[in-house]
Amino acid sequence: MGKNTDKEIPIAENKFKLADFSKDVLVYSFGSGLLLVFAFIQSFIIPKYLSVESYGYWQTFILYSSYVGLLHLGFSDGLLVKFAGKDIKQIGGELTVAFRFILIEQLIVLVPLALLLHFVFSTSLYDILLLLLVYSLVINIFTFFTYVAQSLRKFKPLTIIKTARGAIFLVIIVAFFLNGLLNYQLVIACLILSYLICIIPFIYWFRSYIWRSPCKFSQLWQYGKDNIRIGLYILLGNFIVILFITIDRLMINLFFTIEDFAFYAFSLAIVMIAFTFIKAVSEVFFPHISALESGGRKAIYHIGKNTIILSAGLALLVYFPLAQLIEIFLPQYMASLIIVKILVGTIGFSSIIQVLHVNYYKLFGIQRQYFLWGIIALTVAIVLNLIVIKVWGTLSSVACATLLSFVIWYMLNEISLKTHLDINKSDMGKGLLLFICYLGAFWISMLAGFLWWQFVIYLVLFAGITGLLLRAETMMIVTTTVNYIKKALL
Repeated sequence: MGKNTDKEIPIAENKFKLADFSKDVLVYSFGSGLLLVFAFIQSFIIPKYLSVESYGYWQTFILYSSYVGLLHLGFSDGLLVKFAGKDIKQIGGELTVAFRFILIEQLIVLVPLALLLHFVFSTSLYDILLLLLVYSLVINIFTFFTYVAQSLRKFKPLTIIKTARGAIFLVIIVAFFLNGLLNYQLVIACLILSYLICIIPFIYWFRSYIWRSPCKFSQLWQYGKDNIRIGLYILLGNFIVILFITIDRLMINLFFTIEDFAFYAFSLAIVMIAFTFIKAVSEVFFPHISALESGGRKAIYHIGKNTIILSAGLALLVYFPLAQLIEIFLPQYMASLIIVKILVGTIGFSSIIQVLHVNYYKLFGIQRQYFLWGIIALTVAIVLNLIVIKVWGTLSSVACATLLSFVIWYMLNEISLKTHLDINKSDMGKGLLLFICYLGAFWISMLAGFLWWQFVIYLVLFAGITGLLLRAETMMIVTTTVNYIKKALL
């Protein structure tokens, strides 16, 4: 018996440990589920208490805060790749140098930007830009610790900290709103404070590793330079994803009124609730898939793709209760529903791009290729947005351009990865056909007048499409998931 065990261990180590992955996803998903609830409440509470104009400025901050991750220059991304799959004993000695470098690097970058803002720029957005610099320092330190925890696969404590952060933010803003303090600057300050509070447990957690003996400047410089070199193209690739996701809001922010921007941003905020969960799955996925051999990676890709497509079809059902809630609770934003109907179509394509494509480009070490295709897709998105703004000039036309841009980027990535993952034309065609069928069924259901009739019609169409085109894959996904969840819970 001992002999057999010795033979089985190395084999098991080279397999995708779905039981461990399922357990981590369950833990992380539970926290992400709570974050989804918090994000959902925020999506309704904040526009309820702020004026449309103030909400527009809050969303302007959210838009530009997406880009402050650039200011760590790829250092944290390099650490994630370098530390992935290791334990604290292997990386503990490096945390002192890494933590001190990220602190010094942030100050070197942010202090000149703050001086430039103070002495050179005079703009109505001064408050937002200043708060962005403070937010950058806090969020990049928070991200540093998050990436270290991810690489160590410490998802339970990480989940607790992230969930606590969402809860703290929600509690603080509700308390201020109930006391009649209703301005976007205060909401931004509450967001920064929530991250700052949640850095404290990270510092306590890693205290014995980050406060060791002093380091020479030459050591800090070399260590930082090496990790930035590793993470630079990952950072640029991630920036392409962020810019691609936000390009429609950038265009509207530039060419439309602040009220129009508020309506579009509200629609996207509803859709982006799903992205909280997508991001969580992607973060859990990479450390687990890193230990997998080539054949296993290909199999997991195809299973993962079918799972995401099926989940995206199911996710469309959420639109109907959300529409009812908006009608009752935020009638001033009813005009946003037409945009939501279009933008929900981006969830499936974005999920595959962020969970599968991004991680597999990293695994195969072809980040430059990913960056190149991302640039092409981004260029197409910019051109499409400019065309629809010039020709039609409506928010719904921008939403259509955004959806089409996601389809194009999805196809470019599939073509780029096909040799690495044995993706043939039939696989690509079937995946795109399923997306089209689910979205087509969703939009057809809108022809029914009554909202809950729409829900029933789409549910019936969804079941029919799944049974016709994805029956075998669905049965396999359900059976495998149930079995491994049972093992994970035991």
